[in-house]
Amino acid sequence: MANESVQALVCDCDGVIVDSEVVAERALVSALSEFAPPGQVAGVIRELFGRSTDEVLALIEQRFGIVLPEQFEETLYVEIEELIATTAEPIAGVRSALESIDLPLAVVSNSTHASVSNSVRRAGLERRIAGRIFTAEMVGVPKPAPEVYLRAVSELQTPAARCLAIEDSAAGVQSAVAAGVPVVGFVGASHIPAGHADRLLSLGAIGVLERMSELPPLVRGLMQ
Repeated sequence: MANESVQALVCDCDGVIVDSEVVAERALVSALSEFAPPGQVAGVIRELFGRSTDEVLALIEQRFGIVLPEQFEETLYVEIEELIATTAEPIAGVRSALESIDLPLAVVSNSTHASVSNSVRRAGLERRIAGRIFTAEMVGVPKPAPEVYLRAVSELQTPAARCLAIEDSAAGVQSAVAAGVPVVGFVGASHIPAGHADRLLSLGAIGVLERMSELPPLVRGLMQ
């Protein structure tokens, strides 16, 4: 972005706005514990965080050679969304950071629209985001595919190169990069594994933040 100032923000939801990945992980491990060893399941889930739930379940079935019951995914979705809606806490400082940046803001996520809307409300960011929520279900394909970012950029009517994405997962960084959106990694959520910052940088992130308080000065610098 050396010669192009940032004109809009596009951020992930789970792990960036709310600390929800750890909630979803616990629910997944609990639900899968009768089909595979919980410790091994937890390790696989951590490898795959940022991926959609159906992708995770398909890979769990493949990895452990199991077939999950027909209604398993639907029941799990309901349980996870209820837990996130009632227990997930906002990322520390996210509201003040995003409200202090005077740029259009959109959210892109692999989660359902209902789940993202709940998380946005929990973080007190409904007015700031103003309905600009874009999810994988709207475009038919989840991150790391770029479609959800391309949809958001189109709706924002801002060139991809002049947007800035904030992502916590490898899939999210890959999605933004594939869409031509410069992306900053965020590693301040509770589920982030050791060495994850280096992984995000290796995938194309232009920087990494450990705290949301670091975001406003970064954006101000990119707006110069």
